[in-house]
Amino acid sequence: MKEITLNVASRGLYVLNMFGTMIAAMFITFMVFKYLPIEINKLIFVGLFIGIWYLVSRFTKKIPKGQVSLTIKNEGLSVDWIKQFLLHNKSNNFIKWSELKDYMFQPEQHFNLFRVRTKDKRKFKFSMDDNNDSFDLFYTEFEQVVEMKSNDNSVEINRAKNIYESNYGLISAIILGIIMIAGVVIILTVKPKDEANYGLLIGSLAGGVFYIIQVIKYRKKSKNR
Repeated sequence: MKEITLNVASRGLYVLNMFGTMIAAMFITFMVFKYLPIEINKLIFVGLFIGIWYLVSRFTKKIPKGQVSLTIKNEGLSVDWIKQFLLHNKSNNFIKWSELKDYMFQPEQHFNLFRVRTKDKRKFKFSMDDNNDSFDLFYTEFEQVVEMKSNDNSVEINRAKNIYESNYGLISAIILGIIMIAGVVIILTVKPKDEANYGLLIGSLAGGVFYIIQVIKYRKKSKNR
């Protein structure tokens, strides 16, 4: 029996919290400048906004987060919620191996996704943050148990392709690569009318490079299976 406690996040609450803290920080910053006898300066405003956003984010960072316990048992997979997301009331479940249709693991830039799906079309998705160092060992044992059960002909459980292994992922990576190369060429050769936002450019490139690397990595793995 293998058990793990996953630190998970609600993607919807994560996005709402991110934009909500930005709006709150902007409002507080304007209020500070409204009531303080100081002249509005762009540099001071940006610095104050970043500081307030950091503090608000620190106080609200646990809002989209939860904890769930997954236990591999001889009869199936047990899902027990330790800490619910805000305004959520997810039920505990026990999924028999005979009920399981497929599973999938998908690394992402902000969250890693582990998903299992049953034959009656129920989905259990867990978006994990960075504080899940022992998940690799759990996932390895999970795959070993699934393979053993499948070899016994008692169940038929498939490993589903993640987005990087799909044709959609390959086409998206090619298009994204072309757009990134064209964007870099334009930035380097065409002088912008306004001041270029190189921070935004680097952030966009980092996300694109991560996606393309994952497509190459997982398609190689698929060929070697």
